[in-house]
Amino acid sequence: MAAMTITVAVAASWRIRDKRFRRVTVTCDTGDYAAGGVAIAASDCDLSQQIDSMTPEGNSAGYIQWYDRANGMIEVWYCNNNGGANSAYIEHPASAMAANVGHFLVIGW
Repeated sequence: MAAMTITVAVAASWRIRDKRFRRVTVTCDTGDYAAGGVAIAASDCDLSQQIDSMTPEGNSAGYIQWYDRANGMIEVWYCNNNGGANSAYIEHPASAMAANVGHFLVIGW
C-alpha cells in the first residue's frame, strides 16, 4: 500500500494584528502510516511563513490527530484501554490504517 497522505481544507480564516488564524480540517487518507507522522507545512494551512500552534478540536474514527510542532508532523494516536502495560494513548504503529478526519485551530503567519 502507498504512503499515507493528508489533505487540508481551510474552513475559516481571520487575522488579529500580526497573527493569522485558520480553522482547518485535516483528512489522513488511507495508506501506510509512518511512525512519527505525516508532514504538514504552513502553506497547507494557507499561511505564508510558519505554524505557531495547532490545537485539536475534534476527530473521527476513534483516532486523535496531534500536531508535533518540533518536527512539523501530524501524528495519529488512539486509545489503548486494554488494561495492559501500555499507556492510555499510543501512536498508531507503522502500518495501514483507515482514513480519519481531524479538526484544528491553527495560529501562525
